[in-house]
Amino acid sequence: MPNKVSLKRLDIYSNNTCNFSCANCSGYCPQQYGQENYNVDGFVEPLSHIQTYATIDRLYIYGGEPTIHPDIENFVRTVKQNIPDSTTLEMITNGWWMPNEDRFQHIWSMLDTLGQGIHPELLARMSLDDIRACMKRIRQKYQIGTALYIDPRFALYGFTDIPVQKKTQRCRFDKCTMLMPNGQLSRCGILCNVPEHMTSRIFHKTRKKAYFDVATGNAETLSQWLKTPAECCQYCTGDQIFVPHFSYEQKHTQERHSSDEI
Repeated sequence: MPNKVSLKRLDIYSNNTCNFSCANCSGYCPQQYGQENYNVDGFVEPLSHIQTYATIDRLYIYGGEPTIHPDIENFVRTVKQNIPDSTTLEMITNGWWMPNEDRFQHIWSMLDTLGQGIHPELLARMSLDDIRACMKRIRQKYQIGTALYIDPRFALYGFTDIPVQKKTQRCRFDKCTMLMPNGQLSRCGILCNVPEHMTSRIFHKTRKKAYFDVATGNAETLSQWLKTPAECCQYCTGDQIFVPHFSYEQKHTQERHSSDEI
């Protein structure tokens, strides 16, 4: 049995709602229900458990939109206090607060990296050059890394009972691992947000296999679970839509800058 599993990434959702309405997002999609801001205390014990048999290379704080959580500063602080310095802490935001970046200065100073998703609603408010300039100011003021996640094509989510072997397209985010407040890991943040009235019993029976109980797990069972294909991928349509707000043709790009770059 391995001593510890190397967990390349771990996602934590601070909430399940957003102040934007991007068509592809599970935080706003039609199947979402029951908007909720999660209590960070629910993550403390699971984080402690999982680190007894796994190392976390990078931890992402997601939403919804994290910055609209009413207690987001304490949320970030508590998460940071419960992970080692060797774990890179990154928050992914939609940038609605730009260009007033100092509004969340206490949060930025606790992060290793601020990740910025480039969404249509943000680009309707400001140019890509203005967004880059804002992220540069944050990088220089708070001595943290920044990352721009740019993707002009989005997947529309549709959940069916089509067997995975019959699907011609799979979700390209196949390395997701999400820690939920109930102490379980999920292979997909979309999957765990699908309400029971949306799909068949077969779907809900199948998706249980995509969960891992942190408290009863160990390095061996986690290692095996991570090697198992996420069956939730069969429920994404894989259909792609092009968002016309983007004026460039990159299929998918990521811009990442460290704090020592000018």
